[in-house]
Amino acid sequence: MSDIETVESKPAPDFELADSEGRMVNLSSHKGSRHVVLIFNRGFV
Repeated sequence: MSDIETVESKPAPDFELADSEGRMVNLSSHKGSRHVVLIFNRGFV
């Protein structure tokens, strides 16, 4: 079992990260989109 708590029906906090091309993107710019997929890559092996 995971120690991570799942929270449903609560908005995610806004944050900003660089995309694969180095452009800054924030979560709030996708508000209203049906699906948002986040992938956190720990690096290349």
